[in-house]
Amino acid sequence: MPSFDALEAIMIAEEMCADVPIIIISGTIGEDVAVETLRKGAYDYLMKDRLERLESAISRALQTARHKLEHKKAEEKIELQAKEWHTTFNSIASCVFLMDTEFIILRCNKAAEQFLGRTADEIIGRHCWEIVHGTQCPIAECPVLTSKKGGKRATHVLTVGDKFLQVTVDPVFDNEGSMTGIVHVIDDITEQEIIKQKLHSNLIKLDEAQILAKIGFWTLDLTSMNITWSKGTKIIFGLPPDAPNPTCEEFLQYIFPDDRECVEALTNRQLKLMPDPTIYYEYRIISKTGSIKYLAHIGHQVVNQDGQLVEIVGSIQDITIIKRAEFFQCLSENVIRIIGESDNFHDTAHRILVVVKEMTLCDAIGIRLQSDDDFPYFEQDGFPLKFLLTENSLLVHNSDGSICREIDGTVKLECLCGKILSGRTNPDLPFFTRGGSFWTNSTTNLTTTTKDGLNNTIRNRCNKEGYESVALIPIRANAKIIGLLQLNGYRKNLFNLSLIEAMEGTAKHIGNALVNKGLQEDKKKSEKQFMNLLHTSKDAILLIDKNTFIECNNATVEMLGYRNKEEFLMTHPSKLSPEFQPDGSSSIEKANAMIDAALEKGYYRFEWIHTKANGQDFPVEVSLTPISYQGKTLIHCVWRDISEIKKSEKELLKKIHDLEIFNKAAVEREIKMIELKKKIEELKKGKNGSW
Repeated sequence: MPSFDALEAIMIAEEMCADVPIIIISGTIGEDVAVETLRKGAYDYLMKDRLERLESAISRALQTARHKLEHKKAEEKIELQAKEWHTTFNSIASCVFLMDTEFIILRCNKAAEQFLGRTADEIIGRHCWEIVHGTQCPIAECPVLTSKKGGKRATHVLTVGDKFLQVTVDPVFDNEGSMTGIVHVIDDITEQEIIKQKLHSNLIKLDEAQILAKIGFWTLDLTSMNITWSKGTKIIFGLPPDAPNPTCEEFLQYIFPDDRECVEALTNRQLKLMPDPTIYYEYRIISKTGSIKYLAHIGHQVVNQDGQLVEIVGSIQDITIIKRAEFFQCLSENVIRIIGESDNFHDTAHRILVVVKEMTLCDAIGIRLQSDDDFPYFEQDGFPLKFLLTENSLLVHNSDGSICREIDGTVKLECLCGKILSGRTNPDLPFFTRGGSFWTNSTTNLTTTTKDGLNNTIRNRCNKEGYESVALIPIRANAKIIGLLQLNGYRKNLFNLSLIEAMEGTAKHIGNALVNKGLQEDKKKSEKQFMNLLHTSKDAILLIDKNTFIECNNATVEMLGYRNKEEFLMTHPSKLSPEFQPDGSSSIEKANAMIDAALEKGYYRFEWIHTKANGQDFPVEVSLTPISYQGKTLIHCVWRDISEIKKSEKELLKKIHDLEIFNKAAVEREIKMIELKKKIEELKKGKNGSW
């Protein structure tokens, strides 16, 4: 066709169906045109006079087209994968470098650009340490060097400014195992590190809080029977926080002997499934330091998905302080109760000793009280007879048998008991208290290591008898030491300062009991003297209890004209006064007010109108004084008949009245005389004037 040639046909075919192979057939095409058609995309060209090659040309063109199409698809796939890899590479939040074996960065992702604040062109081609650290050589702990040297992943956390960075380096190997490159990843773990540090800090604070609260946690793995103790638990048992965990047998060795059987039974009970998986019990331990502690134990059973018991977890709390408070309260209540129940002080003292001995776990206990110059045992419980015979007296004797005395004349007493009874203690020394007591948890250590403050006065009898724990508490009465309370135990570490101070309170109760006994005897004498005075007084004396007369003397009966005291006391108080007093107030209401005034002020005196048995009213002066009598607050009432005084006052008032009238008349007469004299003078003057 003159207007359409082979090259145009190729162009149209490329536009409409680029993948369809084109074969040019022409009768006039020249060699140059043929070459151009092949260059433009034709697969082959044939001359019309040589069509015998057409079949093979078509077959070859189809095969070539198929190969071309497959190659194109492969290229498109590679391009797509490259695009996806590139997209993925840049979407990684971590900072990623791809480096060669010389640590030169070949590629970096967008996160790296953003993290470093540089473009890819500024990063690529440089060493990683130049970009990250700004140094000319690797840092000492560089994980890239570690990874290359070891041929495996290396990780390191480093700080850059105020950031925490985790660097992870992985070597890349070819099929022959040769290292061909390095993947260098940086993660900003600042937030995680801050959280980690806060968590670590909180865990430390939690440990500190548990230690301060004297709480610990524990677990028992029932498969291995291994025990795990928290720091708080170890400290409760007197162990350092980093001490190894104990075995079950070692744990049981800490239990106080009297409680071990019970704890073993409860522990064995927890090894079997229970309806209630939680159990609570209390027991005592002897800690590694030797002190006795009370613990509250909580154990909780843990089962797996199959319902099998696999673990026991729980907590332990040191409740020694609580138990001591309960102990001190109970001890004080028991001592006060015993003191109040008996008038026999020997019986009282013995019962107190039994209670104290039981509660303190002591083996022997005694009370020494002053008897003349010595301080023998007044009561005791648990001391061997031989010990009592040798230790009963504390007096020091001269060679002639006389009692040895100090410079001030006081008797000289032996041993530590003598020091306490003499008040010669030094509270700056660890075995003496501010309250003047002595205590030790090991007499063996005391006698072998202590010299100062004892002045070689220890007879050492307690230690020879096997007593390791000894406490000597002074008993005081009105600030004077009159005896001591002694506590002895064969075991070490029975005592602590709180217990000794509690015993000082017990000794105070004993001293008060002795004082009260003396006071009660004095009180009985005083009450006897009071009753004698009551019945011999010439004034009427009465005792009032809650507005009721409960006692009176004979003068009261005589003053009111009753036949005897019984008749008077049976008379209602309202019959002893008129309905109203002279000021118009009710006698009953005013009497109550006067008693209240006496109770408030401690003493009250006033005048009153009483009524005798015959109905005659008469005045009295009343004095009301509150007193304590037989455990009650009574009103001590004294009546004094002031009838004669009132009569004399009346007569005096009449005389004063008459005198006032006379004086008034005399004054009026004098005034009249003065006025008369004045008029006479005026008359005289007027007369002289007229003359």
